[in-house]
Amino acid sequence: MLTLNLKRTLSAGVLVFFVSIVLVAAVLYAPFASGLRTAVAAYALTEALERQVEIGGDVTVGLGPLIGFSASDIRLARRDPAANETPWHAIDHVDVKIPLHALLSGDPKPSAILLRGVTVYLAGELPENAEDDAVSNLGNFAGLPTRLLTDPMSEDLVLEDIVLIDPDKGNGWGYEIVVDKLSSQASASRSDLLVEAKLRVDDTPATLSAVFTNPHNSADGSKTGPFELQIGLPGGDLRTSGDLDLRQPIAAVAAKLEVSISSLGNLLDLLDLRRVIEGTASMTASHTGSIHALAMTELQLDLQLENIASVSISGAVQNMVSGEGADLEFAVDVETGRPQDIAPQSVFQVDVERFSGAIKGDRERFFIADLTVQTNLASGELQRIGPVQVDRIVRDPEGKLALLGLSVVAGQSDPPVYAFDGNMRDALQLQGIDVEGRFNLDTAQLLGWPDPDQKGDLGRLQGTLSLSDESGTLSMTHLKLAAQETSFFSLALDREDFEKGGDIYPAIRAAVNVPDIASLGNRLGLEAVTQGQANFTGHAYYGSEEVGFSGELAVDETRLSGDLSARQADGYIALNGGIFSELVHLKDIQRTVRTALFLSGGQDRQGNEVSVEIDTDLMDALSADLTIQVDRIAEAGEAASGLEAQLSYRERLVRLDPVRFQFIGGSAESSLDVDLKSEAPNFSLDGRIEKLKLGALLSYLGLDPIVTGSVYASYDIKGSGVSFDQIIKSVSGKTAVSVWGGTVGSRIIDLSGMSLIRWMFGSGNGDGTAKLVCAKVPMSFKNGFGSSRSIVIETDNVQIVGGGSVDLKNGTIVLEFVPRANRPDLVEIVTTFAVRGPLAGPEIVVLSGGGAGRAVAEIVSTPLNILGAVFGAGGAGNDSAGSEKPCVIPKASGPK
Repeated sequence: MLTLNLKRTLSAGVLVFFVSIVLVAAVLYAPFASGLRTAVAAYALTEALERQVEIGGDVTVGLGPLIGFSASDIRLARRDPAANETPWHAIDHVDVKIPLHALLSGDPKPSAILLRGVTVYLAGELPENAEDDAVSNLGNFAGLPTRLLTDPMSEDLVLEDIVLIDPDKGNGWGYEIVVDKLSSQASASRSDLLVEAKLRVDDTPATLSAVFTNPHNSADGSKTGPFELQIGLPGGDLRTSGDLDLRQPIAAVAAKLEVSISSLGNLLDLLDLRRVIEGTASMTASHTGSIHALAMTELQLDLQLENIASVSISGAVQNMVSGEGADLEFAVDVETGRPQDIAPQSVFQVDVERFSGAIKGDRERFFIADLTVQTNLASGELQRIGPVQVDRIVRDPEGKLALLGLSVVAGQSDPPVYAFDGNMRDALQLQGIDVEGRFNLDTAQLLGWPDPDQKGDLGRLQGTLSLSDESGTLSMTHLKLAAQETSFFSLALDREDFEKGGDIYPAIRAAVNVPDIASLGNRLGLEAVTQGQANFTGHAYYGSEEVGFSGELAVDETRLSGDLSARQADGYIALNGGIFSELVHLKDIQRTVRTALFLSGGQDRQGNEVSVEIDTDLMDALSADLTIQVDRIAEAGEAASGLEAQLSYRERLVRLDPVRFQFIGGSAESSLDVDLKSEAPNFSLDGRIEKLKLGALLSYLGLDPIVTGSVYASYDIKGSGVSFDQIIKSVSGKTAVSVWGGTVGSRIIDLSGMSLIRWMFGSGNGDGTAKLVCAKVPMSFKNGFGSSRSIVIETDNVQIVGGGSVDLKNGTIVLEFVPRANRPDLVEIVTTFAVRGPLAGPEIVVLSGGGAGRAVAEIVSTPLNILGAVFGAGGAGNDSAGSEKPCVIPKASGPK
C-alpha cells in the first residue's frame, strides 16, 4: 500500500515538475503569456536597475547560469529629474544579464547591461519638432558625469546608438553627438572604471578613452580620486588629467589640459564652418571648479595660420562652460607678404603688421579692449583702436561664422575719433560686411605731416562712412568727408556715381584747394617750397571690370587733366589713358611737378625723390599705353609749340617713343627704351635737338640761363642701374652739342684772351655776360667716363679750344683750355686755364700767363658753372649755322 502511495506521490511530483516546466516555458516563450512575461521582466529590471522600468515591446528571457532579459521599447525612469525634464528615458532596446543565484536570493544585481537606441536633447525643454514619447531631455547636463559614473550600472555597462542633441538656440550653434558604442567596465581590482567610446560629432569621427577612480569601491565613500581622459579627433587630440570629485550631483574637477591641433581646417569641419583657413594650434591650461562653472586659468593658446598670421592668446576665463568672464590678452603678427627691410612708400598703402589687445565679456556679448594696431601709419589715433564690442557670435546654416552687433569706438564719446556699428556675417573670410559710422581724425597724424608743437592748425578730417560688400565686393556705399579747423587747405571727399562712356560707376569725388602752396610748405617745414596756388578736382571710380581715375589739376594758370583706367585684357591688367593740357605756362611747370610729386608721395620734405618698390607680380601682369599731350605753350605766343609723348609697357619692357617738343621754332625728339628683366635695368636713349632757344626756355621755366642761343644736339647713349646715380656712372655712347648765338653767363671768359684795360672797356653786354658766337662740345662716354679733344667756345672777342675728361663715377671734371683772341689788336697775353674739381662746384685754375696787372689770380672762384652751361642740353649740333667760319680750330692751335 505504501508502495502504491509512494508511486502515486512520485508520479504526482513528476507531473507537477513537468507541469511547472511547461508553465515556465509557457510564461517564457508562449505568445499568450507575453503580458505575464512583460510584467515579470519589468519587475526584474526595476529591481536590477533600481528604478522604475516600463516595457512597451517584446520581451525574451534566456535561461542559464545568467538569466538574460531582452526587451524593446523601454521607458526607464530618471533619477531625480528636474522640473522641466522628462521623467523617463525612452530606450529602443535593453539587454540585462542577472546571475541565477542573485535572482533566487532576492538581490537581482545585474552583471551586464546593454542599452541601445536612446535620443536625448541637451536642453531645458524639448523642441517643438521632437517626438515626446520617443526622446528625452536633459536640461542640466553638467550633472551627467556624476549620474553616469555613480550609477550602479557603470561597472558593467555598454551603450550603443546613443544620440545627444544640442539644439540650435537661434545662433546657429547646434550639434549632434552619436555614440556608436561606449563601454564602462570595472577593472579587475574594481579600483578603477575603464571607459572607451567611439563616437561621431556632427559626422566627424572621434574616440574617447578614460580611467576614473571607481566610486563604487571607495574605501571611505568619498567618491573622489584621480582621472585621465583623452579625446582623439581628426587632426588633433585633447588630454586632461587631475582629480575628480563625484560627491555632489555636479562633479568638481581640478586638472591640467593640453590640446594639440595639427589641422585647423579639420577643426573648422568639426565646427561645421567653412574650411577657409589652415594651420596648427596648441593650448595648455588649468581648469578647476564644478563642471557647470569650470574656471580656466593659466591659459596659453598659440595658433599659426598659414600665410596669414601667428596668434598668441593668454589669460583666464571664469566660466569656460558658459563662456562668461573672459579676461584674455592676444597678439597677432600678420604676414604682410612684404620683406621687412622694405617699407611702404605711401601713407595710403596701409599694411597691418601686428595688432594686440584684450578680450573681455562672455560668448554672448564680448568686447575687445585696448586694441593696438601696428601699421606704417604715423597716426597715433589709428594705432590704438577700440574697444571693439560684439553682441553675438553665430553660425549660419551655410557654415559661416558671424559677428553680430559689432561696435567700435575710439577717443572721447563726443566727438569720438571714430565710432562704427554693424555686422560681419562671415568673419573667417571677412565677408558679409555692413558697417556705418563717423570719424574725426587728426590730419597731421593721419598723413604723417610734421606737427612737433601740436598746434592743431592743420585741422581734422571729419565725416561719415558706410561700408558694405552686398554687391560682391567690399565698397563704400556712403562717404562724406571734409577738412575742418584749418586755413592752409580745403579738402572734401564724397561718394557719388560717375558716368563714363554711357556706363555708371561708383566713385569717390575729391576736391582739394591749396590757396598758398608756399604757406603750406613752410608750415610743413619743406625745404623745396614752391610759390602759387593749386586746385584739384577728380573722381576715382571702380567697377567689377574696370577701375580708373579722371581729374584736373590747376596750378596758377596751368591746367592738366588726367584720365587713367585699368581693366583685365588678354591676361594682363591693361592701363590706358594719359595726361592732357590745351595750354601750359612754363612758369608753372616746376611748381606743378613739385606739387604733384609731394602730394603723391613721390618726393620727401627735402624735395628728394622717393623710390617706390613695385611688386614683381604686378610688373608681370601689367601692360600700359599712356599718352602725354600739350597742345600749346603760352610763352611761345603764336609760334608752333607743344609736347607729345607715348609710353608703352609690356613684359617688363618700357618704351617712350616718340617724345616730341616744339618751342619758338625749335624742336627736340627722343626715344627711350628700358629693359626691366634683369636686376639692374638697362636703358638706351637717342634723339636730336634742333634750333631750340635755350635761354628763353630756361627763363620761362624760372631758371637762370647761363647760356643762351640756339641749341643743336644729338645723343645716343646706353646704361644700366636701379637709380639715377647708378645709371649716370654706367653711361656709354656719344653726345654732341653746339650752341649758336646768344650769350655766355660771364665776361671772365673774354678776360682769358684780352688785356685788363681792353676787358674793362670792351664791348660786353652791360649785364656781365659775353656775346656767344658758338660753342661745340662733342663727348664720348664709356662706363661713366667721358672724354673730348675738340671743345670750342667762341665769343666776339675770344675763341677757347680745349679738351679733357668728365668722370661721372667719381663726380669729377678735368678740362684744359687755350684761349685765342679773335682780333690781333686784342692779343697781349694768352692765359691758359683749366676747369677742375667736383662736378657740383668746379674751380677755374689759371695754368699760365702773366702781368702783375692781370685781374685773374692763380685760382679764380666764379659762379659760372661751365659744365652746366656746356652739358645742360646734352647733344650734338649743326656746323652750318653762325658766322663765316665760327668755332673752326686754326691749324696752329689746339688743346694743351
